[in-house]
Amino acid sequence: MGIPEGVRVTNSTGVKSHHGVQHAMMLLLGLLRQLPECQAHQRTRLYTRNQTNAKVRTLEDATVCVFGRGAIGRELVRKLKAFDARVIAVSRTTADADDLVAVYRASACARRWLRPTRSWSARQVTSRAFT
Repeated sequence: MGIPEGVRVTNSTGVKSHHGVQHAMMLLLGLLRQLPECQAHQRTRLYTRNQTNAKVRTLEDATVCVFGRGAIGRELVRKLKAFDARVIAVSRTTADADDLVAVYRASACARRWLRPTRSWSARQVTSRAFT
């Protein structure tokens, strides 16, 4: 079975990364601005401007952790730095980290937050990191 002779196989890594990065930035900014809470209050006709405004945050001087340093991760770091965020990363490698405050090896994070018998995944690490 396999690939027929004469068919070219290519890789398009990073071609759509800007879409993923823009989506991630939109979600992050929405959370910082308390948009889910505002929407919930709007649906129930609650006016909680003062309470909600007290919880609003910005990316300026915030520490943000990016999981992975592929095309999306690198572009996300660039955008976060434009907002004056301090960016740290979790990655398989720690080389070439000049644009980051710190880089942590994924294997070290897995040992820290997961039982040794479980395999590493970003979802598991994030759920354990914040409990």
